[in-house]
Amino acid sequence: MHKAGIWMGAVLTLLAGAALADTLKYANGAEETGTIEEVSFLADDAQGSYARERIASVALGEDGKDILALKDGAKREGKLLSVRFKAGEGLLAVPRKQLQGLELNAAVAIEEKTDTPAESTPAVVLSDEQKEALAKNDQLRKSYLEKAVKEKTDEEKAFADTNKPGWKQAIDEITRLQSSIDAKERARRAAQSDTSSRYTNTGTSTSWRQRQPTNDGLENDLRALEQAKRKLAALEGKLKLDKAKLGDASSEKERAVRRVHGENKADIVAGRVLSGQAMAARYDTALESKAEDTPTKAPKKAGKRPAKGGEGE
Repeated sequence: MHKAGIWMGAVLTLLAGAALADTLKYANGAEETGTIEEVSFLADDAQGSYARERIASVALGEDGKDILALKDGAKREGKLLSVRFKAGEGLLAVPRKQLQGLELNAAVAIEEKTDTPAESTPAVVLSDEQKEALAKNDQLRKSYLEKAVKEKTDEEKAFADTNKPGWKQAIDEITRLQSSIDAKERARRAAQSDTSSRYTNTGTSTSWRQRQPTNDGLENDLRALEQAKRKLAALEGKLKLDKAKLGDASSEKERAVRRVHGENKADIVAGRVLSGQAMAARYDTALESKAEDTPTKAPKKAGKRPAKGGEGE
């Protein structure tokens, strides 16, 4: 009886600590299972962060009005900004525009147990070939995640190298125009401060208004400066949007690697053992499909793809 009590206590402890299994449904149709750590939500012009333990549900509206329901009965109507999501070993920050829906699943309920333990399910016994394939899949996951991070760094550098000249040219033009305007305004103020009358050869006087330069191009410079500022604002807006797309594409690549890792693992455990070459081909295909959405990519360099360690096996 003492042993049964110990067993039951262990069961309750394990079930009480069961992780939440939540699902993100992406706008592109993909789904990912893991744990929502926190959501960022905007309501009544106030942004707040809500831990998973406080959230009962999140409904995403097609009209842009989302609803956050809390476990204490409170509701917030506004806009979901982002979700911090733990999938596998990684922690993702997923923006609202990438999501179609969220499914929050409650923790496994604690059921009353009798003193007699239920018949345990036999553990899955893996062959040496399966174990080697699983280890190879883990190695590939690490290699391709490193590759995705390197590509992100290269793409960000290429993005900066491509767009910096145009941005600098716009800044230089504004600086030039502002310097020209400052010089011309100083010249006009100098003429304005000299209020003494001067006599011409004919004996008539001229005021500072008559001596003030009117054909110095100041008005043209002022108009050109406003146009240059508008051009710079439009350019910076476009660069900000493109950079955000670049970040989204990089996050998609990392998610693709994790998804393929899970698919490979499921096949191997089910008895469909894949070679290192076959698993690497899946990773390559997933990364190539996500690369199409990248706004600016760095020039490709000749080189080997991550070591497969199982090619030809």
